[in-house]
Amino acid sequence: MRNFFFSLFSIALLPLSLVSAPNAVPGARQVQLRLLSFYSESAMPELYAHNAQNPEKGVGMLTPLKNYLNHESVTVSLNSDSILFTASAQAPKADEVFAKVTLPRKGTQFMLVFFPGETKGSFRVMALDDSRKAFPLGSFRVMNLAHSNVRLTLETTNYDFTPGKEIIIEDPPVKDNNHSGMYCFAQISGKWERIGSGLWPHPGIKRDVQFFFENPQTKLIE
Repeated sequence: MRNFFFSLFSIALLPLSLVSAPNAVPGARQVQLRLLSFYSESAMPELYAHNAQNPEKGVGMLTPLKNYLNHESVTVSLNSDSILFTASAQAPKADEVFAKVTLPRKGTQFMLVFFPGETKGSFRVMALDDSRKAFPLGSFRVMNLAHSNVRLTLETTNYDFTPGKEIIIEDPPVKDNNHSGMYCFAQISGKWERIGSGLWPHPGIKRDVQFFFENPQTKLIE
């Protein structure tokens, strides 16, 4: 049976604390980024963001990568929709790029989620709309990035996830203790197997995000 691991990240939506791009170009696209990793803090590299278009003409900007999320974000100036990430502010060579991500053309606030890549030290990056309109206060954002069907049960309400499906759960059901009884199942060899259980507190004025994904290095769903 496959092993499963859950990570629930609480995001406190306080007024954003911004770090602005020091090399902002007039007319360039300005985006606010928050970077989230599933690695332990000691294993996370220091990352610098570079414009993917003509990266040799600019200086990389430090973009903190964290294994938790809070109200802090960094503002980056872009001349295209794509970003390269390296370990240095200097113009990158091709073999120095840890990851690349292309942002949606619309939007100014994004959460970048860093998953393990095919090789050690590399990343796959997913860009998510981080605006309150797309991800409201007091909600869970749950995404199934694994290859198996997943079912999440909060109290008596079922939420079924085919691979790639995302559900925003607003004002989730809770008991008098303001917690939801949580059970999670995966469809393995045609049968539903329970892979986790616990209590989820109501997010209140926060936003909580949950992912199911398959680690390409370990081949386990995490």
